[in-house]
Amino acid sequence: MKHQLQRAAWAIGMMLAVSTLTTGCSQETSNDVANSQTAQASSEQTNTKVQAETTKTEESSDESESNSIDLSSRAVYDNDDIAETYDSFDAEITLNKNSASVNGNKESVTVADGNIEITKGGVYYLTGTLEDGQINVIGKEKVKLYLDDVSIKNSNGAAIVCTNEKRTIITLAEGSENTISDGKNYSIPNDDTTAAIYAKDSLTINGSGILTITSSEHDCIVSKDNLKITGGVINANAGGNALKGTDSVSICGGFLNITSENDAIKSTKQNDNEKGWIAIDGGEINITAGGDGIQAENTLEITSGKLNINTNGEIDTSFSDNLGEMPKMPDMKNMPNMPDMPDLQNVPDMKNENDDTTEETSSISSKGIKSGNALSIKGGTIKINSTDHCIHSSSDMNISNGTFELYSSLAKGISSHGELTISGNETLITIEKCTEGIESKSVMNINNGNIRILNASDDGLNTGGNENNDHTMNINGGTIYINTTSDGTDSNGDTNFNGGTLIILGPTSGADGSIDGDGNMTLNGTTLLALSSKGMMEYPAGCMITTSANISENDMVSVLDNNGKLILTVKANKDFSDVIYADNTGENMASYKLITGGTFDGILCNDNWSADGKISDGTEGTWSQAQTASESGPGGFKGRNNNDFPDENGAMPHDDMIPPEGFNGEPPHKPDKEYF
Repeated sequence: MKHQLQRAAWAIGMMLAVSTLTTGCSQETSNDVANSQTAQASSEQTNTKVQAETTKTEESSDESESNSIDLSSRAVYDNDDIAETYDSFDAEITLNKNSASVNGNKESVTVADGNIEITKGGVYYLTGTLEDGQINVIGKEKVKLYLDDVSIKNSNGAAIVCTNEKRTIITLAEGSENTISDGKNYSIPNDDTTAAIYAKDSLTINGSGILTITSSEHDCIVSKDNLKITGGVINANAGGNALKGTDSVSICGGFLNITSENDAIKSTKQNDNEKGWIAIDGGEINITAGGDGIQAENTLEITSGKLNINTNGEIDTSFSDNLGEMPKMPDMKNMPNMPDMPDLQNVPDMKNENDDTTEETSSISSKGIKSGNALSIKGGTIKINSTDHCIHSSSDMNISNGTFELYSSLAKGISSHGELTISGNETLITIEKCTEGIESKSVMNINNGNIRILNASDDGLNTGGNENNDHTMNINGGTIYINTTSDGTDSNGDTNFNGGTLIILGPTSGADGSIDGDGNMTLNGTTLLALSSKGMMEYPAGCMITTSANISENDMVSVLDNNGKLILTVKANKDFSDVIYADNTGENMASYKLITGGTFDGILCNDNWSADGKISDGTEGTWSQAQTASESGPGGFKGRNNNDFPDENGAMPHDDMIPPEGFNGEPPHKPDKEYF
């Protein structure tokens, strides 16, 4: 048997674990393993290196994990969670159709009518096929199940049930292929056990083998306590939810390929701030879900890993949280101009009757990543294609690193009901399609990163939706590109342009503008180039503005100094007439030239703009420097200030200028690869 060869390897592995203390649960593997469900994928995992801090003895480690590894702020893993081999087994169980033979401690295992019952703690080796039966773990002690080419099917309930009072560890033997399935009809009335693998206490799955779980109408894996995945290739096909840990779900390794009719990965404990959370610290996760991809009732943390999430469920598009901002009916009294369109207050959240999880926006939810409380993403590669919001939190959201490729066919790219902060020099967010690109119902802070909103049918950046919150929008740094048919930036509070680069290819409708704000606008350093067509126009004091540009689709729109040196250029993707430009040079901007059309000699980034190169020919436009910010007209409509525009004959003077700080003649950041 394979385990006889692995006993010696276990001793060597434990010596290495003692001599090498690490701070993470990490894996080095080939990308081929991620999508494979064959024995070859399992054999490639022989290069997996998982080492952990030595903790207390096995007898005491159940009660305390105080010495274990701490990755995210909540997840911890000890040696039991990651050990892949064992030096001995309390019993060896060979499954044979509807029965089994037992070698070793036969007093701890009973076999009757297809039911294999493990009554005492220890390590149990299992191999063979159980055509219609169940592995039932009972008692008061911790149990470890070592699966080596196991096939278990139960037509009347869960295939593996662990009701013991301590946690259970399932290890997938190297090179093994294991299959678990339940039936459509459960004879057990308790819904807690409607899963192919069910644990009343904590459950860990580790190792380097393959585990394929099928539940045609129920859940694949359920732990009523803490569910941990640290290794293995896990293929889950669920008619309900795929993986559920009531108190928590922790993932730091392995390859998960999940298809579920409902949610793929979830934690559901309510009314306890210390439970109901999810932490992902590594591994590769591929999800196709009819419900939410990853859903935590409480907090959700991602520090690393590769996530590829597709959610394809129907959503209730009558809810404003799914559609984006919806207009109220304006006050019709004394309204010579069209009013601005403030936010519709949120429709109250509703309960999902299919589970014990409170949905955030509707009785139907199919979000990519969803958190019922705070959401923190500190790294990883995340790709989401969703009918619903790609990333959503019901409280604060903090994104400080990572690469994101997001596509929402019916809803928002990133949505936070609390304060939203995006930072990190290496943060790259690409939102290919959405209603609103990035929304916060409180304060929004963009401190750094590269943000690309390529096709928004509603606002690019939005703050608003909760009348009791501060809706200030602070753009403090980073590079932001927005292409939208509605407002480029829409703040229902103050707007502070403090740094970074912001390029907006905005709306052509009369009631929208490239910039929209209900509070004060301040300009303190952001390099801003915003295009739109005749209609609403708002801007901060000090910027350069015009409403008389004649810009056709595919024309270059360029800002040059009076010597003809290019400062910034972008290729128009629509017909525009309005231009807003600003940088950190203050009154010196009055000497800049606005050139439309012409020929660009240089390299454009993926989004067709550049801060380097040359423009030849083209048409010089007329513009002026706004002395004051735009003011509200009657009915709340943000109108233009006539004093901010040149007279009919005036061409503005141009002096020698230094390019804006942050460009220095260098082209803008270009992603390493084309997206989508």
